[in-house]
Amino acid sequence: MKKYCVLIIVLLFILSCRQTPEIVQEPEPEPEPEPELELEVVIEKIEITVAGFNINRLQSLTASVPRMIDALVEVVSEFDIVIIHGIPNNRIDIIRNINNITNFNNVCDYTYDYVVSSRAGRQQGAVLYNTFKLDLIDTVVLNSPDRPYTKQPFVVFFRIVESGRIFSIFCLESEPEAAMEEIEYLKFDFPRISSKYVGQDSLLLCDLNQDDSYVEWEMSGFPENYSVTVLEEASTDSYNTFDYIFLPPIFSEKDTAFSGVRYFEDIIDYQALNISSQSLMGVYLVWMDLYF
Repeated sequence: MKKYCVLIIVLLFILSCRQTPEIVQEPEPEPEPEPELELEVVIEKIEITVAGFNINRLQSLTASVPRMIDALVEVVSEFDIVIIHGIPNNRIDIIRNINNITNFNNVCDYTYDYVVSSRAGRQQGAVLYNTFKLDLIDTVVLNSPDRPYTKQPFVVFFRIVESGRIFSIFCLESEPEAAMEEIEYLKFDFPRISSKYVGQDSLLLCDLNQDDSYVEWEMSGFPENYSVTVLEEASTDSYNTFDYIFLPPIFSEKDTAFSGVRYFEDIIDYQALNISSQSLMGVYLVWMDLYF
């Protein structure tokens, strides 16, 4: 009996010393990652509308036709920037009146301000601009004895309020006999002015008053990546005149500018003003939509 008890005790001891087999659990499969959602970020471009015209042939109407200024106010209020050439030196009141009427009569939901160039012979230029969209940060009048422009170019620098982006508009009005020579001056001055501020965009708006032969002019001397838009302005007497708008790479590469010509006889209600369409014949504005 004792032998059986001892045997049982020995067996129990041996069994207690045996290790319990380790249970190996298979790892749970990792969950598959959810596919990332591709969010398309749409950045809304800022539109700046620009126009330019020569007021020389209209200035007599502003004195004799009471509502002519009101008609010009309606034209100006369609654009964010308006460059006006050909203002007689004793008629800056025209620009002041356009600016005041636009603001005080609540023609639009924003206000305008203006800056006037220095005198160029018997005429001056002016730039009106939308102060809700634009801050005027600088102006430059080019006056170099080495490049004697007949009418000194006037450059305005704007900062777009919403984005902080800077761009300049180089305004030049030339005489027909001087246009070819002054374009040669521009080949030096325009690139230089266009690099005044880091990251600056630039636009050149020329009123060249040239005839058809000027279309044959070549772009040699300007950087190759500058593009040119040639706009036929109007038929005056026996020939057509042309404006040249130079669009630097920042605009042409992104296809962000469109330009055209509008004639005052089409945009002003001359019958309501009790004037003839002939009094507006050949008066036009060039315009552009720029997107930043």
